[in-house]
Amino acid sequence: MEFLNIGGGELLIIVLLAIILFGPEDILKIMQTMGGYVRKIQQMSASVLKGDYVPEEIKETIKETQASVAELQKTVANVKAITKADLSEAIAAVEDVKTTLEDVSTSVATGVSEVPKALEATLNEPAPGAITPMATKPSAPSRVTSEAERLGKTPPSAVATATKGAPTSVSAGPGDEDK
Repeated sequence: MEFLNIGGGELLIIVLLAIILFGPEDILKIMQTMGGYVRKIQQMSASVLKGDYVPEEIKETIKETQASVAELQKTVANVKAITKADLSEAIAAVEDVKTTLEDVSTSVATGVSEVPKALEATLNEPAPGAITPMATKPSAPSRVTSEAERLGKTPPSAVATATKGAPTSVSAGPGDEDK
């Protein structure tokens, strides 16, 4: 038999020490007092376990706390679900942005690789309205042409032509006579 992890031999030694220390007359009173204390402790622990010892105010507080905890658990579960949904949407949006940026990066890389070709083509082409040197003899007459003439269109006004050493002629409009 063990009581509080004390075996029979250990209990016998404790009783003998108590008899030696307190004497045989006082041991009976001490044992009765100790028995009374043990009985009270057992009764109090039994009443606490049954719930008889807990006042009504504390019981109500415990019930309210349990209800609050249950409500908080529901709220946390809802917030967790909403957060997961929002996080999934954010991840999808980031993936879309990433895909778009990769497409743009590819387009820019392609465009940048074509820039030298376009620049070379532009440099080899004469600028619109620019006078291009003609391979003519120095004594040959030069003609200044406008953009419209070069494209084959003639403007409504007269076009002046200049030749070296030759007089310039401008056509006169109706009613314009030599002055």
